[in-house]
Amino acid sequence: MHIVYMNPHYDAGIRGPDELLARYTASTGWCEALAAMDTRVTCVQRFGTDAALERNGVSYHFVSDGLPPRLPPWAMPLRTLRLAASHEPDLIHVNGRPTTLVPLRRITPRSTSLVWQHHGGPDPAFPRRRIYATFLRCADAAIFTSREQGEAWKSRGLLPFRAAIFAVQEASTYMECPSAPQFGDSGAGAPHVLWVGRLNACKDPITVLHGFAEMRVQSPRAFLTMAYSDAPMLDRVREEIARLGITGAVRLRGTVPHNAMPALYAQADIFVLGSHAEGCGFALLEAMACGVYPAVTGIPPFRVLTRNGEMGALWEPGDAGSCARALLAAAAGRPPAADVRVFFDRHLSWPAVAARVRAAYAEVVATRHRRAAGGPR
Repeated sequence: MHIVYMNPHYDAGIRGPDELLARYTASTGWCEALAAMDTRVTCVQRFGTDAALERNGVSYHFVSDGLPPRLPPWAMPLRTLRLAASHEPDLIHVNGRPTTLVPLRRITPRSTSLVWQHHGGPDPAFPRRRIYATFLRCADAAIFTSREQGEAWKSRGLLPFRAAIFAVQEASTYMECPSAPQFGDSGAGAPHVLWVGRLNACKDPITVLHGFAEMRVQSPRAFLTMAYSDAPMLDRVREEIARLGITGAVRLRGTVPHNAMPALYAQADIFVLGSHAEGCGFALLEAMACGVYPAVTGIPPFRVLTRNGEMGALWEPGDAGSCARALLAAAAGRPPAADVRVFFDRHLSWPAVAARVRAAYAEVVATRHRRAAGGPR
């Protein structure tokens, strides 16, 4: 099976293909994990210059088309689409930009499957919803982190009835942490809780602070560290920490370099997030890879990553009392870090992701071949 994995966007300021591959770990992880399963993978990536290289079994092709790195709505990266189609693969995996699906369908063989992957963000509103539905009609399948997300799109008419929906998390991590915790010690009644995420309304740090304050009534030695980069609510967070009287129990760590994150995760007992919506949950994946037990909201992607709370305490978004109960349950009953890591390896690692997505691809390709043999495109 030959897969073309296509990225129509890239970040301005990236200086070359090697830097792009080093930064786009979701793309390289996805492609290279598939290649390790005897799948032929070609990655077609828009970029500022043309280039080609081979890495870990994947053929990477970089395409310059003179368009901006972040494509405006009217722009169509035709040179990128033509290169993807020229390989005549069994399947083209399209990230973002569903508008590329219609021209791809016109220039690919009848037997080529088109799969579109959702990467989070709010559902499109009118008139963009109608535009999405028009272009997504060419998708043979769509990939979401949770099936619930995909079914919601289909129920709103954004995906055609015939399109298959597959639940596959969009990323994983190769992160590993020191085996021995450096700080946390819930057995001594001093659980170290860690937040890693933006300080914005969607992540909802205010509810988490209220839940943590309630937790400290029964666990007065609990400690919270908050690591973040983008922080539009930082002033509000500081005010709430002071108002709740937990200044001495909360450390606002700010931005932490990615190469320092393993040491930070290794200090934690519990990972907390108050997200109301997510595409996947990169920080949660990293935390679990490092053996940190999660207490996170029960939104669809987090239910998928914890297998409905099999490995984690889930709580209701926006409910501080529910957050406090989840934190206390996590402090009292979390498994050893090694058990969390075993769970991660079995269900959330790149090899686990690749096994699921390869099975999905095979199903889509088989269905397309049957349709191409005797039905309309």
